[in-house]
Amino acid sequence: MTVRRARFITVLLLLATGALLLIASTQTWFVVVLRESPDTPLEVSGSAAMPVLAPLALAALALAAATSIAGRFMSYASAILAVLLGVALVVLLWAPSTGDTANAIAPTVTEATGIAGADAVAALVRRVETTPWPVIALVLSVALLLIGLFAVATAHTWRRTGRRYRTDSPTRSPGAAMQVSDPTASGAGSPSTPAEPLDAIDSWDDLSHGSDPTR
Repeated sequence: MTVRRARFITVLLLLATGALLLIASTQTWFVVVLRESPDTPLEVSGSAAMPVLAPLALAALALAAATSIAGRFMSYASAILAVLLGVALVVLLWAPSTGDTANAIAPTVTEATGIAGADAVAALVRRVETTPWPVIALVLSVALLLIGLFAVATAHTWRRTGRRYRTDSPTRSPGAAMQVSDPTASGAGSPSTPAEPLDAIDSWDDLSHGSDPTR
């Protein structure tokens, strides 16, 4: 891994982490068995356990796109946002991934039974079975935090990408400027007419190179 490829590696890791977090939000995280109906367990998906997970995963994907074309200042901004995003996800995912599932399963239980309140929901639940997905999401969040720190440490080495989208105006000598501004240079002060009709494609090419197609 070379320093010159740090931007590419950062973008690739952000894309992978964001995509995996988005996938994690669609998977089953918990299986809740109720006391009254043990034969019909409730499945709690990642998006139900943590509604903000999918939007934050999409934000990580958006950061990857922004990082791929960002200049020096925006590169640091994207890196810091990735760090903050990772920290937020770690804080939010810590409780459900370490066994504290009460808040994560409560909305699903309330939707199925119509009973709300932490104590009431806890009284309805016989047991909660946890799948590996909450831990996977927590590991991905830590990875996102580390990716952001890596981006902060290497952003000063990234090549600028905005130059390819800028066109510099062609430099003209003072003599050339006088010829353009002098109405007698085209002959007897008469208005010049184009020798042939302007082509739309050629005009667009002239504009993209910073030239005036009507000259």
